[in-house]
Amino acid sequence: MSKLKIALGVIIILLPVAFFCGYKFCAIDGGDKLEYLINSNLVRYGVVQKFFFVLGTVCLLLIISDIFRYFRFRKSELFEVVHAPQVVSNRAGDFTANINGIIGPRTKKIMYRLNNGSWHEFKHLHPYTCSPYFDIELSVDKLLAENSFELKAIPRTGDSKSEIILFDYQKKLDFPLIADWNNRQLEAIHGCWESVQVDGDRRVRPIPGSEGYDRIVVVAGAFEEARRIETYVVFRNHTCPRNQTSYGFGILPLWGGRPDDDHQYPKRGWNFSLAWYSSIRRSVGNEFSYKYGTDKQDWIGLYRPFILRAGVKNNIITETWPVNSSEGKFLYYKQRMKWWEEGKPEPGNWMELEDIQVKPMPYRQYGVAFVCYYCQVELGEVKISVLSQS
Repeated sequence: MSKLKIALGVIIILLPVAFFCGYKFCAIDGGDKLEYLINSNLVRYGVVQKFFFVLGTVCLLLIISDIFRYFRFRKSELFEVVHAPQVVSNRAGDFTANINGIIGPRTKKIMYRLNNGSWHEFKHLHPYTCSPYFDIELSVDKLLAENSFELKAIPRTGDSKSEIILFDYQKKLDFPLIADWNNRQLEAIHGCWESVQVDGDRRVRPIPGSEGYDRIVVVAGAFEEARRIETYVVFRNHTCPRNQTSYGFGILPLWGGRPDDDHQYPKRGWNFSLAWYSSIRRSVGNEFSYKYGTDKQDWIGLYRPFILRAGVKNNIITETWPVNSSEGKFLYYKQRMKWWEEGKPEPGNWMELEDIQVKPMPYRQYGVAFVCYYCQVELGEVKISVLSQS
């Protein structure tokens, strides 16, 4: 319960009493003062009294709601860790390792530290991470082979709660890499995810009710090589709030994290290639996009119309590789994609896009991820293989 609310309530309720006492003093002191008060201040006094009475009533209601909230949630957990894998796959650049979960209603703030370092306070960043969820980003330069992560919740009332999470950091990736979601701990970037059995297949999806802006789950850690990705997705429904008119989902064949200033957490930029369905365009397409912090984004995309049907498998194949000059210097990335509904023939032609933005994506190691933007979608088995280049 907020001490400020109690203090405000007491002060505001006592103010009309002070006004009333002043009125009585004038009445006793003499007729002239009483007459002056009646002629010039009585109406004003009544308005002020009503104004402060209303404010006091509102404040008391807030106090009562705090008391009710306290007794209702006094036994609730301060936080719940949803994603904290025992092994974190390779990271590079701005591609962070994340600890994700839910903050309880009694919690005032969340603190964390890595490998007994300094404590940091987690802060929400709209629209990426909103209450009651938390996504804590751990930079690759802070990761060791074996890591100890400590999370502490400080409640509004009562005792704090701490939890220590131990995890390994494994840089090596083996190809072809098959993500079949069986007995696999999920590495989330944003949001809460789950693995479910549907129609005999194991799939991954946002936990129903947790859908929102840029829900991202890692499919593979960072690696340098050109890549081919084969998978399928099943769209169920959109979850757009009233002020949101578009949704989308797809594969991030190049996920480079969120570029931003070193001291800034949560991070605000992005660096990715994308193969996805966009409702606002009613199309599927490729994109490259780069944005540092709060700077203006650079973006390029190529789309073709596509009729999306709920509950139907959509097959996706992407190939992404670097393009070099005749001297062997990196120029930009190129990506091509095929997207078709199950039961229909595979397209004969690729949708191809070159990253010729003003600020193209830099050459480095990139991960692979899956994104849901205000929708409920299931991702099936994913096969990632190194693409040979001529």
